[in-house]
Amino acid sequence: MNNETGNEKKTLLVLVPHRDARLKALKYKDTLNLTDGYHFPCVAPLASITKPLTNEELKKTAKLLRKVLGTEMIKASETASVKFYISEEKTILTGFNLKIKIPHEAFDDIYKNILNIFSPAVIGTFLTEQFLKNYKQNDNLPEISFRAAALANMHWLPVKIKGEMAYKWKIGKLFWLPKKAPL
Repeated sequence: MNNETGNEKKTLLVLVPHRDARLKALKYKDTLNLTDGYHFPCVAPLASITKPLTNEELKKTAKLLRKVLGTEMIKASETASVKFYISEEKTILTGFNLKIKIPHEAFDDIYKNILNIFSPAVIGTFLTEQFLKNYKQNDNLPEISFRAAALANMHWLPVKIKGEMAYKWKIGKLFWLPKKAPL
């Protein structure tokens, strides 16, 4: 991939909500009409990692995550912002605040690969270079809830296109959290 900026490709561990939840997030994103931010896929970054996780690591982490989250609905009814650690700039990710607490033990098997854990977990909507003081939550913010979700590696690359900063990303194979929490 041609990269004029000199920045390297980064890898994230992301939670990918069920398609219905992502569609609600996309519809909301379309109502924002932001001009001073970058689009972000409707996934929730959980951690920046040193290298992509293997299929076996993703399967095992998906099982552990289901165990700690249980089988209740994961809900998001308000927005939140979190520092986006993988960018060279001081970038902020804003999106739907997931009402989940993930203990560090859920990442025990992959801990050696983790650079940063994102907290709070948010389903990404947009990136900005600073907290938007004039950003107000849209009155039409839908409540998002889902049980079905998957884990995946997401590759992230800052690029310059015609002199403008942009980002490319690719989400890898999805590993669905089991329907039932393992014992």
